[in-house]
Amino acid sequence: MTDDGLKQLLIYKSYRGPQYIRTTVTRHYSITMLISRLIPRPTLGTIPMAIRSLPKTTFGPAWKFSQPIRMQSNRGPRIADVLENLNDLKKQHGPRYDELVVSTRALLNGLRDSQSLDQLIQDRPVNVDYRDVLRAVYSLAPNGESSEPCLKLNDLEKVIPPYSNAVVWFMIYDLVTKKFVPRLEALDDKWKAMVKFNRIHGFGKIRARAFAEEGIETLNDLMIAEGGRFSISGAQKLAIQYHEEMDVMIPRAEVEEFDGIIKDALRREDPKLNFAIMGSYRRGENLSSDIDVVVWHESYVKKEKEKKRARKADPNSLMSKIVAALVSANIISPANIFSQGERKVLALTQLPKANSLHRQIDLRLCPIESLPYMLLGNTGDGKLMKIMRWRAIQRGWVLNEYAMGERDGVSISHSKCRIYK
Repeated sequence: MTDDGLKQLLIYKSYRGPQYIRTTVTRHYSITMLISRLIPRPTLGTIPMAIRSLPKTTFGPAWKFSQPIRMQSNRGPRIADVLENLNDLKKQHGPRYDELVVSTRALLNGLRDSQSLDQLIQDRPVNVDYRDVLRAVYSLAPNGESSEPCLKLNDLEKVIPPYSNAVVWFMIYDLVTKKFVPRLEALDDKWKAMVKFNRIHGFGKIRARAFAEEGIETLNDLMIAEGGRFSISGAQKLAIQYHEEMDVMIPRAEVEEFDGIIKDALRREDPKLNFAIMGSYRRGENLSSDIDVVVWHESYVKKEKEKKRARKADPNSLMSKIVAALVSANIISPANIFSQGERKVLALTQLPKANSLHRQIDLRLCPIESLPYMLLGNTGDGKLMKIMRWRAIQRGWVLNEYAMGERDGVSISHSKCRIYK
C-alpha cells in the first residue's frame, strides 16, 4: 500500500472509530462497479469530439478565477480530505458537533445547481448521482425546507455516508463553514443564469444558453417577455410558475392517493382501461420525483406507425378520453397541460384538497404487445436497464420500451420473465 493510501485508511479508521472493525469490504462495493465491469468503457479516441469539447459560446470567461477552479475540478475531491475535514470539525466543536446544522434550502439548491452545471459542462465527467442524494435529503425533510429548515450533520451522515460521497460532503462542509458553495459562487452572471434556466422543466441546455446570451438573468425577466428576440411558450411559463413545487419530492402516501383517484376515474370512463404507476413507486421506494403512469386498453394491441402530429388532440381518441376522465376527477386542469399527443401527455397534477402541491404527471398509452417492455423499462432502475440493454446488444438485439429484437424485426418475447432470460 502506498503512503497516500495508508494515510486515507488511517483517516477513515479514525473517522469510523469502533465501527471500523465491523466494516467489511463488500459493504463499499456498489452496483456502479458491477456496471463498469459489464460495460466496457470506450477509449478517449472513440468519443465524439462534440462530447469531449466545451460548446463554443460568446459569453467570454465561463468562470471567475477560472484556472484555480479548473485545477481543483480536474483533481476531484478525495474521501480522505472529506474525512479529515469532518474530523477537524469534531475537534473544533467537541460535543457541540452534534448540534451543527446546514440550511436545507441552501443544500437542496446547491445540489440542483451543481447537477445543472455538470449537465452544461459537456466534457466534465459526472461522478455524483444527484437523484439519490436528493432522495436522501428528502428522507430527512419530506417537504424540503418547509418541514425541516435545517438538517443536522449527524443525520446527514446516516443517509449520505461521507466515505462514498466526497463531492457532496465537500459541498456540505463549505455550506457549514463558508455559507456558500465556492464552485457555484465563482460563476459569472451569465453562467449563473444558464444554471438557473437549465433547471426548469422543458428548457434544456440549448435554450438555457440562448436566453443567457440574450442577457436574460432572472426567471421574472422571462415571465414578462413578449416578442422581441426572445419569448417563451405557455408551457414554459407554466414550468417557471410552479418549478419550486415541482422540485419537491413526492411522498409515497401521496402517490397512493393519486393511485386510488386515477383508478376510480378510469373505471368510470371505461372498465377496460388499466394502468400502473411506474418508477420508484413501483419499485417500492418511499419518494418519487414525478408520477409516471402507463395506461393500456385491449383495443390498442399494436403500436401504429408515427402519424404527422396534429395541432389539436382528437377528442375521440383513447388518450383524450383518459385525460377527460382525470379532468373530471379534478386532478388535472386543461390549463396545466404541458403537451398532449395521442400516446403521451405531460401535465401538472394536484390532489383535490387544500394546500396540495403541483406535481408533474406523465401519461403513456401502451399497446398490449409492448406492455412487458414498457413495464420493465419504466420500472427500472436505470442501472438495471443499462445492464440489460448491453446484454441485448451483445446478442445483436435492440431492447427498448416497445420491443426487443433485431432492428426493424419482430419482437422476441411478450413476457417479462422471458425478457430476463
